[in-house]
Amino acid sequence: MDIERKDRQRKIRRIRLAQIISAIAVAVIGSAVAFQKQVPYVDGEDLSFSTVSEGQFGRHVQASGVLVPEATWTVVSDRQGRVQKILSSPGSQVEETDVLLELSNPDLEEQLQLATIDVARARSEHAVLIAQLGRDVQQAAADSRRAAVRAQQQTLKVNALQTLFGKGAVSDIELDSARLELELLIQEEREARAWSEAVMDLQQARLAAKDSEILSLEKRRNAAARYVHSLSIPAGLSGTLDSLSVAEGEIVAENTAVATVSSTDEFKAVVRVSQSQAQYVRAGQETSVDILGQQVRGTVASVGSAVTGGAIDVEVTLVGDLPHGTRSDLSVSAKVEVSPQSQRVFVERPQGVQENEREAVFVLDGDALHRREVDFGYASGGRIEIVAGLRPGDRIVASSRKALMDVETLEVHR
Repeated sequence: MDIERKDRQRKIRRIRLAQIISAIAVAVIGSAVAFQKQVPYVDGEDLSFSTVSEGQFGRHVQASGVLVPEATWTVVSDRQGRVQKILSSPGSQVEETDVLLELSNPDLEEQLQLATIDVARARSEHAVLIAQLGRDVQQAAADSRRAAVRAQQQTLKVNALQTLFGKGAVSDIELDSARLELELLIQEEREARAWSEAVMDLQQARLAAKDSEILSLEKRRNAAARYVHSLSIPAGLSGTLDSLSVAEGEIVAENTAVATVSSTDEFKAVVRVSQSQAQYVRAGQETSVDILGQQVRGTVASVGSAVTGGAIDVEVTLVGDLPHGTRSDLSVSAKVEVSPQSQRVFVERPQGVQENEREAVFVLDGDALHRREVDFGYASGGRIEIVAGLRPGDRIVASSRKALMDVETLEVHR
C-alpha cells in the first residue's frame, strides 16, 4: 500500500513539474513576442543617410535670376513735332548716332528759313558797307594829301618871298599875305588829316556793328538749325532698341520719352534671394555667377528693400570677360559668399531641418536608429552646420524623418 501511494505521489509531482515548465516556456515565448512588438523596425532600403563631416565650411547664399544691361538709355524728344518717319524697330541693333525717327515741325523749319535769309542779307549789307567805307576812306585820304601838297607849295612860296624881301624886290604886305595863306593851308591840312582818321574810326565802328549784327543773326540761325536737327532723334547709345512708344503721324510733345536702348556690351546680374537669406547679403560681397556654364566673378552692388513673392532683388556687378552668347534676360545662377571659410562640423541638410534650431534626428548605430536632439547652425549650399549633438563620422537619416518621429528606437532591416 505504501509503495502504491509513493508511486502516485511521484506521478503527481512529475505532472506539476511539467505544468510549471510549460508555464515558464509560455511566459518566455510571450515576453519575446511582446518585445518584438515593442521595438518597431524600418526597411533600410527606404532610407537615405548622410555622414557628419568636419572641414572647411563657409556660408554662401544660392540665388537665381537673369542678366540685364548695365546701361539703359531713355530716348527723349527735345522738341515738339509730328512723327514723320520711323527708321528702326524694337529688337534691332543700333549705333549711338543712328537716327531712330524723324519729326516734322513747320514752325521750326520756317524759323530756320527766315534766320538763314537774315544772315544772307546782313552779309550782303556788310559787303556793301565795306565798299562804301573804303571809298570814303580813300576820299578823305586824298583830301588830306592834297591839303598837305598845297601847304608845302605855300611854304616854298613864303621862303622865296622872304629872299626877295631881303633884296627889296617885294613889299612886306605881299610877304605877310603869303605867310597868312600858309597858316590857313597848314590848318586845312591838319583838319583833312583829322577827318581822314575820323573816317577810318567811323568805318571800323560801322563794320564792328555790322559784324555784331551778323554774329547775332548767325547764332539765331544756328539755334534754329539745331532745333530742326533735333527733329531727327538719334539712339544716343549703341546697343539694342528695346522699345519704341510712338507711331508715324503721332504728335510728340517736347521732352517726351519715345524709346529705350540698352547696351549689349556690359551686363549685370539681378538675382532673387529669399527673404530669410537676404538678411545675410551685403554690398561688396564676392559672388560667383554661372553664365552658360562658365563661372564669372562678381560683386554685390546693391540689395533691394522691397519684398515681392517672398524674395528680394540683389544686383551683382560682373568682373571680367563674359562667355560668347551672353545676352539680356539670360537665366543665371549665383552663389554669394556671405562668410569666410572656417573649420566646422557639418552634414548634408536633412529634409525639414531649419537653420539655428534644435531638431530631432535619427542616428544609425549598427542595425538600430536612435532618436537624438541636435543643435543646428547656419545652412549653406545644401549643407548645414552642427553646433552640438553629433560628431564627425555619425550617420543620420537624411530623409523621411517625420514618418519616424513617434518612436525613440527603430531596428533597420537590411
